[in-house]
Amino acid sequence: MKQGQLLKEQGLARVEANNADFISKMRATAYILCRANGNVTEDHLRVRARNLNVEPTHPNCWGAIFRSKDFKAIGYTQSTTPSCHGRTIRVWALND
Repeated sequence: MKQGQLLKEQGLARVEANNADFISKMRATAYILCRANGNVTEDHLRVRARNLNVEPTHPNCWGAIFRSKDFKAIGYTQSTTPSCHGRTIRVWALND
């Protein structure tokens, strides 16, 4: 594995370990939304997190939610969350 990719994986693993409860809740929510709608994005989860009054300790947690064999990337869209400044985010579906 290339050094940059290795560092990325190590960083995401640390973020995931330090936010295990948050990520667990958001993965469960992502699973439910995928079952109901066919797909989910980080933006959908941000709305749910706000409604549940939960926040990650690090912004990279949003990407770590989908570090699971249960999800597969199926496309891209632009974020509608103002703090994301319209950046490109992935669209996820369940990996059945």
